[in-house]
Amino acid sequence: RSNGGIPAVPRLPDNELTYDRIKRLLESADYIERYTGSTNLGRCSISGWKGTAEQADELTVLALADEFWATRYEAAKFAYSRGKTAKGITSPLVAALDSEEPLVRGQVALAIGQVEVVDHALPRLKEMLATADEPLAVATVLATTEEGCEALRELAMSKNATVRLFSNAGLIKAGRDLGVATTQAYLQDLLSALTGKDIATVLLACKSVQLASKSAAGAGREIAALLSHADIDVRIAASDAIFQAAPKDDAVVAAIIGVLDDKAIQSKCIVALGRIGEKARPAIPALIKLMDHDPSARYVAVAYAFPGIDPQSPEVLVALLKVLKESIDAGWPDDKVIEAIGGYGPSGKNAVPDLIKAMGVRTKAPYHVPVAIWALGQIGPDAAAAQEEIEKYLNGECQELAATALKRITAKDATSMPPPQKRYPGAAVFY
Repeated sequence: RSNGGIPAVPRLPDNELTYDRIKRLLESADYIERYTGSTNLGRCSISGWKGTAEQADELTVLALADEFWATRYEAAKFAYSRGKTAKGITSPLVAALDSEEPLVRGQVALAIGQVEVVDHALPRLKEMLATADEPLAVATVLATTEEGCEALRELAMSKNATVRLFSNAGLIKAGRDLGVATTQAYLQDLLSALTGKDIATVLLACKSVQLASKSAAGAGREIAALLSHADIDVRIAASDAIFQAAPKDDAVVAAIIGVLDDKAIQSKCIVALGRIGEKARPAIPALIKLMDHDPSARYVAVAYAFPGIDPQSPEVLVALLKVLKESIDAGWPDDKVIEAIGGYGPSGKNAVPDLIKAMGVRTKAPYHVPVAIWALGQIGPDAAAAQEEIEKYLNGECQELAATALKRITAKDATSMPPPQKRYPGAAVFY
């Protein structure tokens, strides 16, 4: 069972990810070898399956029938990755919903949704949701078909609050019955669960927000209060929920600011501030302070928070210029900071000397160079001092990027200048 842990297995070379090799492993008498086969079968979704669809179906069915729960779990993940090309595994996939292991049941339910055979499993899926068995996965899947939504409408009348919670959340996810009644019914159960003392129920309530998303914003303050809960699992679940709901509420923003030092939830909370948007302006000083001494928080704030809150904030620009200087002095110019400065366009002209200096720093993987070329081009004529440096890249991998930047820098007037780009286009990286 999952609470007993699973063994490490060898990673097969790509040339051994074949039908014959994996079939031999899956037919082994040793459960570790069978699990090895299933795990490496899952890798085929990344490396590319080298056999036929029929062979992939055969191996998936073999793994789904295994005694070891982890082997079945990996098979369900492989089925999920194949989607509707895995039509030959419908019956065994539906049968796997009866697995003793909850993780397997949840992953199988998600695979059924991707394979698009929900209606074949409808009775079992309804039964699972009616007993709050893997409700997030099951409600997610039921929301994908009209028949599944009809089941959600029926279950939304349940006397069980958790069943009602996920049924209504599923309908919201599906975009069905988005009237006031459905949303209010969901929020009523959500608020009750979030403020209760049962941690398991609180965790489930937070998970339901993944389906309801911004419709859960009405419970923003109650979710935010859980960000400082003594239980780490609750804090993590609450940060996920805040990220999904993104409540535009001053009290929620204040609660997030108060927990930004909590490493367990820091990144998700920072991204949540960006999703909240302009309403999160009071968080800018706290994020700048955090950015000064925490490189990991700096990356998230620069990439996800500041662009959502205020991509042209003067105080953020001052902080970015400071960090740029520090990263250059450290011998590793921060490409994300450079990209953020480029987003300011002409307002970032004070960065020109440091951007030129950054281009001269050589590292093993100088991601910063093409980004600096782009940023200088975004600044335009005020970056004229960089022209000679940028011209060095007209014949390299970044020639198109350099050419565009030079057109903007050397333009005689606005009519002859190429339009600015809102985002860095992602030029080739030097190696």
